[in-house]
Amino acid sequence: MKEKKIKTVATLLLALIVGVCGTGCAKTVDGGIELDPTKETILVQVHGGGYGSDWAVKMLSEYNKMIADKYDGRFQFGKKQDVIEVIDVISKQISSGVNGADIFFTDECNMTPAIQTGKLLDLAPVWDATPDAAEPTRKLSEKFAFGDELVEIVKGSKGTERYAIPYTMGVSGIIYDHDLFEEMGWLIKDGADSSKLSKGNDGKFGTYDDGLPSTLAEWRTLLDNIMKSQMIPYVLMGSVGTGGGSEHVEELVWAQYEGIESYKTSFSYNGKMYRPDTQDTVDITPATGYRVYAESQGRDKGIDIVSEYILGNRGSETLYHDESLTLTHTKQEEKFLYSHNEGKRIAMLLNGNWWENEARRVFESDVKENKGDTQWAFGNRDFRFLPVPQIEGQHPSSNNKSFFSVNSYGTTFAVRSNDETKNQAILDFLTYFASDAGITSFTQSVGVLPAYRVELSDDVLKTLSPFGRNYYEIAMSDSAVIVNPMMERYANRAINVFNANAPKRFVYQSSETKSANSTMRAKLGKDNVPGETGEEKVENYKSGLKSVWNSENWSQTFGGVI
Repeated sequence: MKEKKIKTVATLLLALIVGVCGTGCAKTVDGGIELDPTKETILVQVHGGGYGSDWAVKMLSEYNKMIADKYDGRFQFGKKQDVIEVIDVISKQISSGVNGADIFFTDECNMTPAIQTGKLLDLAPVWDATPDAAEPTRKLSEKFAFGDELVEIVKGSKGTERYAIPYTMGVSGIIYDHDLFEEMGWLIKDGADSSKLSKGNDGKFGTYDDGLPSTLAEWRTLLDNIMKSQMIPYVLMGSVGTGGGSEHVEELVWAQYEGIESYKTSFSYNGKMYRPDTQDTVDITPATGYRVYAESQGRDKGIDIVSEYILGNRGSETLYHDESLTLTHTKQEEKFLYSHNEGKRIAMLLNGNWWENEARRVFESDVKENKGDTQWAFGNRDFRFLPVPQIEGQHPSSNNKSFFSVNSYGTTFAVRSNDETKNQAILDFLTYFASDAGITSFTQSVGVLPAYRVELSDDVLKTLSPFGRNYYEIAMSDSAVIVNPMMERYANRAINVFNANAPKRFVYQSSETKSANSTMRAKLGKDNVPGETGEEKVENYKSGLKSVWNSENWSQTFGGVI
């Protein structure tokens, strides 16, 4: 009787499943990916940051259809709920077997903890793959932004392994409201032909920097014009990082003023540091690495530029929104986008290339707030990057170039399975992600290129917002120099990463400057002596940074690795 009852229950359950699902039984999970319960699911975990994961839902749904009959129909790809976890945490989860994901899209490039688990899949076949019909002999690795640097971070003990591929690259800097600039007449006209905009930094017409300041004097005029119009030049994100976004401007100015090779020496401690005042170089070795911090003119120039042209610390004016010290990424984006409703327009923000995608909800709310007026909708407003102008005395190699800095460089890696067919399925998917088709799909979903250089068709470019097209032009331009402090840190990991006392480039570690916005507060003099002038505040801050390292404590701290 019991056996008959069990069979009856099983029959009823089977009938229920067929009745609900029909012959093509599928269920929807996490954002719309339909999964077949008869197939094994390869799970993807996506860092839930500014780039979001809608791209993954779309890509995985499409990819599952492409491979429906491949691998004898065994596999499909699904997505875990979005998380914001660092690689250290993910690596511990992988080691202990508590994270069920197979593929990880992360916001970091410090692969050492993950590689040390001994459980990662070697992605060298993805690096070497040639899936693009348009360029059938080009390896995928030839499209990687900072691919040469990435090799040193993702290789294994044999030297031939490649345990990750690039994901996203958070190029950051100053972003301005181009529509507002046009409306207010702030764009600079060409001196010889007033019907044209000026050439900008690169000295060429018809490029991403037309009409923008190419000298510090022009930048100052722009700021004065914004202030005279009773508007606010900037809004920052002071509760994030070490300077509300200003640290990325400091990094790119360091590289622009000293030159890219000198800038790289400030991470490797093995090369020549350029001194613009004398136009000569100083040899830096690991033993004299402290001189990078004690004597760098590029770092000083970065602090001066930010203090004067962003923080307004050289005079009595306030150049930033008065809530800037307490704002997060998303709150800053709200202040910027909603400012047209709030009396005082904000002309610029310091943020990264992900910002429009991150702010999609704000765009939608703005349209509703304005009774459906679509001029405020995502894609209908024109925002662009504003490069730092040319700096008098900068390294000659920086002339006619515009510099940008990377906030985060994301990587993608996978856990190795004992099932070689599953491993091949993972490799095939990551090959698709890095192919022209995959990168195009990602770009159309998110709005900006990931950490790849891929030629997009005119039809695809038309689907991007003005900001997406502006970033694409910068990412593909020979006149744009993108510096990657997150990646360069690993040029000398023994000093920059693995030591608990690793040098801090713009954070003065004193009792006055340990808050989340410590660097910006120091530059503003919020924690310093009352009555100091702006110049004194900045000089005291710079002196504090210079005093952190000297020959003696550098040798004591890093003696074992230099």
